[in-house]
Amino acid sequence: MTKFLKPEKAPSLMDLPDPAVYQRADWLIVFCRGAPHWWDKFQRDGFHHIFAATWTGHGWIVVNPTMASTETKFIPAGHSDFIGHLVHDAENTAIIRCKSTIKRRSFRCPHVLTAWTCVEHMKALIGIRASLVFTPFQLYRHLLGGNNGQSFRAKEIKRASRVRSEAGRRA
Repeated sequence: MTKFLKPEKAPSLMDLPDPAVYQRADWLIVFCRGAPHWWDKFQRDGFHHIFAATWTGHGWIVVNPTMASTETKFIPAGHSDFIGHLVHDAENTAIIRCKSTIKRRSFRCPHVLTAWTCVEHMKALIGIRASLVFTPFQLYRHLLGGNNGQSFRAKEIKRASRVRSEAGRRA
């Protein structure tokens, strides 16, 4: 079930659009509970915050926008089971694998007109220009509705892995 989360081999340069014009990336967009804030009562349970991760070939780059700053960290390959941590973390509600192609040197105006939240940060990161998407759950629905991403609920993965481990103990 977590097969689609594993990094793929990079496509050939012949398969990509012109790299001088387009920037491509494969992101894992993680929806989670996050730190409590007063506006959480207006959001769907479990969809309070978003962060993203991408595989570089040498490890994971994690981009986590907060109210104070944007935390960016590199997790080297083999350092930890990053995917296992994402899947089994109780705070994570859903994960979407999103392939983005962003046109370089294009102007993205919506962030000027709205507050710079984790949602706006992720929209800029993956190249979405949907100006009426404000909450993490709206972004989740937008990604699924536009066929931009593949999704699974983290709870389903936890349940499936628990069943597999129980079956392994019985055998």
